[in-house]
Amino acid sequence: MSFTNNEAKKVRLLTDSRLVASQFGGTFEARDGRMAAYLDLIHRVARKFDSISIIQRPRSDVRHADALAYLSAAVEVESSRTILVEFQRNPSIDLPIQQLKD
Repeated sequence: MSFTNNEAKKVRLLTDSRLVASQFGGTFEARDGRMAAYLDLIHRVARKFDSISIIQRPRSDVRHADALAYLSAAVEVESSRTILVEFQRNPSIDLPIQQLKD
């Protein structure tokens, strides 16, 4: 990954997920192998920035976004909507699939 002068050097992410914020900050550990691999990837990418922080916001702080999402789903419209869905055949983190034991 390379950066030019026009790209972000400092990143601040807001989330309502305590798990995401705590895992990134090191307070919680990722127990699942795939989640640990994603967390490792995030930490490697984070080193490319001058600073990066993930801030957990209370769920009540995002209630406006939740209300907007609810309204968009509840409002009847006369025109049709097309929603494109992309199927990702393989996970973005390459880990061997473990067989379930009996």
